[in-house]
Amino acid sequence: ILKGGLFGMNKIELSANENFAIIYEDGIFTKPTFGYLLNLSTKSLTELTNKDGISVFAFAPDEKTITLHSFPEDNTITYSTLDFKKLKDFSPAKLENKVQINGQFLSFSTNGKDKTYFARQYLSSAVYLETAGLLAAGSDAGNLVFWKVDNQSPEKIIPLGSAKVLKIIPFDKKLIALMANSEVKIIDIKKMELDATLAFFERDENVSLVWYTPEGYFKANKSDIRNFHFVKGLNAFPVLSYELFLNRPDTILQKLGFADQEAIEIYRQAYEKRLKRNGVSSLQDFRNLVRPQIELTNRNAIPALVNESTLNLEIALNQTNAPTKKVSVFVNGVPVINKNTNEKELNLLLELNEGENQITIIGLGANGVESDPISLTVQNNSPVKEHRVYYVGIGVSHYADNTMNLKFADKDVRRLADYFGEEFKERLIVDTLTNEQATHEKILALKEKLKTTSVNDVVILSFSGHGLIDNDKNFYFACHDIDFNQPEKMGLSYDEIIGLLSDIPARKKLLLMDACHSGELDSEDEIRVAKLSNPNVSASVPRGVEVIEETANKAGLNASFDLMKTLFYDTDRGNGAFVISASGGKEFAFENAEWGNGVFTYSVINALDKLSYDTWKGYQPIKISALQKEVYKQVIELTNGQQKPTARAENSEWDWELK
Repeated sequence: ILKGGLFGMNKIELSANENFAIIYEDGIFTKPTFGYLLNLSTKSLTELTNKDGISVFAFAPDEKTITLHSFPEDNTITYSTLDFKKLKDFSPAKLENKVQINGQFLSFSTNGKDKTYFARQYLSSAVYLETAGLLAAGSDAGNLVFWKVDNQSPEKIIPLGSAKVLKIIPFDKKLIALMANSEVKIIDIKKMELDATLAFFERDENVSLVWYTPEGYFKANKSDIRNFHFVKGLNAFPVLSYELFLNRPDTILQKLGFADQEAIEIYRQAYEKRLKRNGVSSLQDFRNLVRPQIELTNRNAIPALVNESTLNLEIALNQTNAPTKKVSVFVNGVPVINKNTNEKELNLLLELNEGENQITIIGLGANGVESDPISLTVQNNSPVKEHRVYYVGIGVSHYADNTMNLKFADKDVRRLADYFGEEFKERLIVDTLTNEQATHEKILALKEKLKTTSVNDVVILSFSGHGLIDNDKNFYFACHDIDFNQPEKMGLSYDEIIGLLSDIPARKKLLLMDACHSGELDSEDEIRVAKLSNPNVSASVPRGVEVIEETANKAGLNASFDLMKTLFYDTDRGNGAFVISASGGKEFAFENAEWGNGVFTYSVINALDKLSYDTWKGYQPIKISALQKEVYKQVIELTNGQQKPTARAENSEWDWELK
């Protein structure tokens, strides 16, 4: 019979190899002061105690010891699991130097002498930093107070936020503060300055994190950037408008001091490579740029909830110091109005999507500098009209040069058309061009059909066939009559492909590219042959492509380009389309005779099936980001990692649903 309190012994935790178990009482308002260690091999049971209460039980990886820790008393006791003897006792009372807090006071005992320090705020945690000769304490008000040991007046007070400081932990030359709002603060002990903050947040059952500094620099997953805002004065602006300058993983790592210089240098190269691609100097001080100034004069008259599908925007432009030459309006990350102007006032009629509309208005000066963005959100509750789904498929298996024929490219687009036909039925409008019909002229002519869409329609455009690159590393889709030695002749450039989705009414736009080299290629990269190890797939290398083995001395540059695409949002907002490419710029796309399709198309259909139905929820819409992740996962698994799909372009402001 095990003793227990109100709840009894109601919790059991196993060690990693399940040789031992801890049995204890988990109360709502109190911590247990004892627990039982059960040896599952010998069935022996031993009581373990910690008079200050037990917050954490932890087995060593080898299971030879178990540690009982009390928080916030910081009392740690370690027992042997072999003979149950107490090995270590790190009770603060046994330390030569002892720090205690009592309300607004901190007391420090050393060599039998006591000294009291006054904080003028209620303290919640404290620590003695012996090597620095400092005392540090966190407060209920979210401040960190430093004292020099020989001075009872605070040396410095650092505001860490409004949340309570639960615990502070010295680590090397840093001080780590755990906050009540789940943030982690990293403080430089020598400078007594806040270096960086680590914040956690939950979204769609996933936990994401972001690092940021007091200067505004940050490191975050690019899919999470839409959740952050940059505060300037009393106004909040989307981070997207400053992300080119503020997304600095290299700065974060340098501040933290834990990464090696080689890793930091690769991140710095990625940042500078991105600036270069956007025509911006690394010496430019973005905070002091003279920006065009625009104002939404009727903002106060625009309600957050409307029952109409149109909205009038009255915009004033200050044409004095930095004249505005163009005004662009984005809805959910999609450019819907681009107006060249020299006027001081503009009246624009904006058509809204059904549901939420995140509206961003930006003025562009003659020097390419953007104004601070105007952002607002309007919910359109007007009656929902059934939207249409346009599927346009281009697939070429048979070429004028029949030595370059493929097996399944034309079947890929037909199978997608059949799949979407079953999914969307009478709402689906299909146009396919295959083989001899897939010429440069006929493909571009499809733009006229797409111009007839409406703002709530969905457009899915897919290409399946050979992908080529020219001598300048530009991508071309191989039309039926292409010259494989000169892809720029009769080939369809990436700009022409993405142009099919530009300036059309539909705002939900998805481009699927099932072709070799369809991912973006760095101008400094070389092309390599993918060494295929999966016997179920095969690769075709176009005769017109020069294949060069990748050289080791370019690893740093290649890594910086991959990091740039992985970490950083594409600041060229483009047309708001989401582009999923079958392979990276240096890879080849594979086919499978058993499936009767290319690996990419096969994975797209599998992903759509998997994501559209949930055992508990039934049929459900599919988020485009979820589709991209699932396609990425399946293609990598099917090709043993030899083919890696990429999101060549993303709309990070609108993760719309396919339904």
